[in-house]
Amino acid sequence: MKKLTKDQMESIIKYHRKPRILSKNEMDELLSTSKVGRLGLSDNNNPYVVPVSYWYDEGKIYFHSPNGKKIQYIKKNPQVCFEVDLLREDGSWKSVIVYGKVTVANDTETIRNVFQKVLESEWPPSKMAAMHLEMGGQETKRAEIDMYVGWIDIIEMTGRKGD
Repeated sequence: MKKLTKDQMESIIKYHRKPRILSKNEMDELLSTSKVGRLGLSDNNNPYVVPVSYWYDEGKIYFHSPNGKKIQYIKKNPQVCFEVDLLREDGSWKSVIVYGKVTVANDTETIRNVFQKVLESEWPPSKMAAMHLEMGGQETKRAEIDMYVGWIDIIEMTGRKGD
């Protein structure tokens, strides 16, 4: 077996240090600066995790989605988990896990406002959000593209980091 160098040992020890807890401000910052997170859903003990682009504002996580498995799971069980993380080249990392309940928008004005915010926050902009806004955000047009917007009301949030 090859013997590890001193630098290699220090690197291994650094990566295995006990993580530290993020402050509320640090968690808000990571949620505000990230653009993609992972949404954890469950239906009758069948878990489903999917990446979503999102926008974070005033303690809520907004997202949009075409009708599909994600929306079907949310309709059956709106209790969700959401995760974002950041891993740097030096091995340091941060992560935030959110537990909450999803509300799916039903009125055209809310749908339009959320699409506008998501569109403003994403890079590159979401084609579906742009299409919705180009169509004027009308309910009849929404049905044509079968798009939903929703938000997570945060019940609990935890964050960790490793330096």
